[in-house]
Amino acid sequence: MRWLNLLAALMVFCTVHAVQVLGDGKPEAGTKHKQAYVSLMYGDDFLLGMRVLGQSLRESQTTRDLVAVVVGSHVSDLSKNVLRKDGWIVHEVDAVQNPGLWTGTASGSFPPRFWAVYTKLLVFNLTQYERVVYLDADTIALRNLDALFLCDGLCGVMRHSERLNSGVMVLQPQAQLFSDMMSRIEQTPSYTGGDQGFLNAYFSGFAASPLFDPGRGRLLSESWARPPPGNATGGAAARVRMGRLPTEYNADLGLYVLNSNRWMVPEDELFVLHFTLSSFKPWNWWSSWIISGNMERWQALRRRLPGPDTGPSRLLVSTLAAGPWLLFALFMRRTPSLSPCLRNLSFRRGAPGMSGALALERVACMPWVILLAALTSLCLAVGFAVCLVPTQVDPMWGWMLAYEWIAVSFAALFGASLWAVYQWGFGLRQAGNNISSVEG
Repeated sequence: MRWLNLLAALMVFCTVHAVQVLGDGKPEAGTKHKQAYVSLMYGDDFLLGMRVLGQSLRESQTTRDLVAVVVGSHVSDLSKNVLRKDGWIVHEVDAVQNPGLWTGTASGSFPPRFWAVYTKLLVFNLTQYERVVYLDADTIALRNLDALFLCDGLCGVMRHSERLNSGVMVLQPQAQLFSDMMSRIEQTPSYTGGDQGFLNAYFSGFAASPLFDPGRGRLLSESWARPPPGNATGGAAARVRMGRLPTEYNADLGLYVLNSNRWMVPEDELFVLHFTLSSFKPWNWWSSWIISGNMERWQALRRRLPGPDTGPSRLLVSTLAAGPWLLFALFMRRTPSLSPCLRNLSFRRGAPGMSGALALERVACMPWVILLAALTSLCLAVGFAVCLVPTQVDPMWGWMLAYEWIAVSFAALFGASLWAVYQWGFGLRQAGNNISSVEG
């Protein structure tokens, strides 16, 4: 118990130390440019993703503003200060609640992680900027994206269906358009249960819009030979100029994985990498086995972040690395030898001191009991290790810690199971001796 208390105390110390190191923030920077890259953050879990996105944009040599739209009530002051120190302009807002109009369920209920995704619509109200490139926090820029600001309307990439993917968009903020959007939220169903479904319904004519390639160096408004198609929804949306961006501006990692780890276009032509797999984000250490080389790009940007890493502290990681060895040593010191347990788990027919019927019962059930104990112990050990290892730790450390804690947890759980089975077998042997005495 003393070892566990010491381990808990060290974890608390690590957390306090991280707050002290990262909590010193700078005043919020002001608007410097008429164009901006914008991302949304409505929880501290997205901090590392936002930081890496910002690092990729800075390394692209852009001069545009970096604006972080954050839900102030659900993002800590620590996270806001870290973003400011990284060069983001922090724009605090209230969350736009999900109206619950998901067409995927009869009740309209939405996935819990989508509770604040409609807040993304507030980007259309950043009227202090003439044009905005919106990027989800799970994207990174592979090259300079400034050519996207040639879109003087609404531009985005079609996903694997005739749908606009709202993870990468170029738009012109307009107060009238934003007001019209807000008035339609409660009446517009969403096929995703989130902002993307709403935007596809609101800009219903997007699928018919022409291809717009910013690489040609012309504005969207100068790229058409005929008037743009309209939107069936009417209202302010009907007056929005729209264009489809080439695939390389929103490289969907989900499609890459489904296509046997191959991109639809040459890899060296990609501009934006979008980690679309919901359970395999690049900041989750277990994602490395499925997104491999693409995750290394993200991790390389992470290692170049200014200031301290906002992931788990080194002291916490070191403590978790040493913990299994300390617990294993304590376990071996306190636990009796397992050899008596193993000797007593295999009684043969007619063994001394056992009735024949009881011996047959032991032979029939003991292997299955032990197998069940082993499988249960393994499942519990894996679950415990995954919950214990910090989600955003470096993948190398994540896998090492997971293997360590799985091994020591399995040894402890399975050892305890064997001891329990041994006690059970000892009781059966005593019962057999009693039966033999009566029969004699």
